[in-house]
Amino acid sequence: MNSVSLQSRFRSWFWTALQVALGIALIGFVFSQTTIEQIVLTFQRASFPWLLFSAFVFYLQVWALARRYWILIGKRLPFLYLLRATVVQTALGNTFATSAGAASYIAIMRSQKLRLSFGIGSLILARFGDLVILTLVVSLSTAFLWNDLGDLRILLLPFIALLFACILTAGLAILFRVTLRKQIAVLAQKLKFGIPERASSALDQFASLDDARLRQVAAAMFSYSVLCNTLSILFLWCLARAFNFPVNLVGAALAVSGTQLLGLVPIHVLGGLGTIDIPLLVIFGQLHIDLAESAAFLLSFRLVFYVLNLFMLSYIPLASLWQKFRVVRMNNGKNNGTLHDM
Repeated sequence: MNSVSLQSRFRSWFWTALQVALGIALIGFVFSQTTIEQIVLTFQRASFPWLLFSAFVFYLQVWALARRYWILIGKRLPFLYLLRATVVQTALGNTFATSAGAASYIAIMRSQKLRLSFGIGSLILARFGDLVILTLVVSLSTAFLWNDLGDLRILLLPFIALLFACILTAGLAILFRVTLRKQIAVLAQKLKFGIPERASSALDQFASLDDARLRQVAAAMFSYSVLCNTLSILFLWCLARAFNFPVNLVGAALAVSGTQLLGLVPIHVLGGLGTIDIPLLVIFGQLHIDLAESAAFLLSFRLVFYVLNLFMLSYIPLASLWQKFRVVRMNNGKNNGTLHDM
């Protein structure tokens, strides 16, 4: 292993360690805002039916994500296989790092000998759809809760303006992706700057997206973006009902859409530990919810969130067993048919 590779790995591990340390420090701050008694009380008054329904909504969201990717790649893989890929991507992204989830998805696409541009293209389109839908939700929920948001409005207005600018920029980049790729190559050549191999490959794959395919999947992309993000909002609201936490559906929409937009940037580890919880704490505070109660709910939410993700991974061995069972049953059926023919 050469020194460049070692330095790259060291930087990667150092950055990850820094993110983990930041996440732990931030969640430690959240923990300091409440008490053990408050957390215990939150679980004691939990509604088991609402917890079950929250789990159902969470797993339904994973199914919807898999359906979205399945349509975006033109149904070139069996849906159950893509569901397995989505389970891995979601679980890794929610428990380790967002980038790890995306990397696992691309790796699975490659292992099935599917053109890598389909994997990267589906992720780009899905993220763009999320960006548009979440920006609209943030804008509408901000308008609805305007009188309750206080000083947070000073941050939300430029944030929303920035989001619309990002939508415009991303939309133009998708429409003129071939020209953009050529201009980047010309600029790199003029500046005598070598584009890393992975980045160059990703740009080539992005530029190779087919126009007809883009138009074909646009409606499905936005429909499933609406469904997935609605389920995400519903998940938080259901958990709020489960723990008797006083946030309404519009407040949940603002909280989820705002933090989901932060989650589009692949800088979070451990499911956005701390980096997501602090913005939620601020939003709940602006909605006049007690700080200790908000902190206790967020810690309870975090625990349920991790349990659901870890339990979701059990789908992978169960799916493998089911596949083996089907193969054995098909073989037995063929053997029985052969015996009857004899």
